[in-house]
Amino acid sequence: MNSNMFFSSTFVHFRWTPFLAFIIFTGCKSAQPCIEPVYGAGTQSAWIKPSEPTSTPIENVAIVNPPITTPPQIEPPTLPPQKSAEAQLAEEIIARMEMARPRLHRLTATSSMEIDSPELEQSVTAQSRYDFGKGLYTSYRATAINFEGARSLVTRDSFFVYNRIEKELIYGPITLANRFLPVSGTIEQIMAILTGSVVPENGFSWEAFQNGGQILLRTTDLRQQFTVDARSYRVSKIELRNSKNELTEQIIYHEPTTFGSLLIPRRVEMFQPFAKRTVKIYHRNFDLNPESLSFDLNIDRKKVKLIPVR
Repeated sequence: MNSNMFFSSTFVHFRWTPFLAFIIFTGCKSAQPCIEPVYGAGTQSAWIKPSEPTSTPIENVAIVNPPITTPPQIEPPTLPPQKSAEAQLAEEIIARMEMARPRLHRLTATSSMEIDSPELEQSVTAQSRYDFGKGLYTSYRATAINFEGARSLVTRDSFFVYNRIEKELIYGPITLANRFLPVSGTIEQIMAILTGSVVPENGFSWEAFQNGGQILLRTTDLRQQFTVDARSYRVSKIELRNSKNELTEQIIYHEPTTFGSLLIPRRVEMFQPFAKRTVKIYHRNFDLNPESLSFDLNIDRKKVKLIPVR
């Protein structure tokens, strides 16, 4: 950290008196001896003529010296702490991951999804439509009978889940979507998880270690850990842990495949041990930048039961 030092000049102000005016304007050119300035402590020039003593002599006149100004103590500039080699490598890796992140604007996708949890055990085909400015729409069809059982829509701040069987529309803020969707979060977070383009977030202290073709990127408190491919700078595994170092969530990516111009892992496995929940996704196809997409749930709200979630 640089320290700016400011210096100020000290100005001495003299009071204008007839005596001062006499010295300035006459320049001591009269025939009589003049008074000249006194320099030093009590030193008197030989040109000064002693004056006649007055009837009341001035005694014990103390000479007051000007105060001695102590120069300010200038603190040395405070330098930022030196980052470790591991922290510097982490910054470099995160920057490269950000550069390698695919820019998703609009697409459609068809994926097989297996959900295994205490609440649901189901194999479905998910047909998704994504637009950066509108949201993420997904239709879920039971794989065995090819029947659409549900639809969902995630917007910037809300989520909607339509249960066709029960004729129910569940909706609420995006922060509560994890109770009703197999993959939840903001639109960007969901798409990053599905396409394996997750990048570590700022605001944490990261460190990195490279071992051949793999890079271990983790927070210093060990609660977040990313395994990154050293060639593509794409994540292959994510692990999240709590303060007791217990695994709370794990995401593993397999089979990186090129769809159009994008490198996307074909298989995604998500595991939440405390919730006893596993979701396995197999991407069949991606269509990039389709012409037009519909994000209408096509629901007659007069015929469905509305269930708000708060």
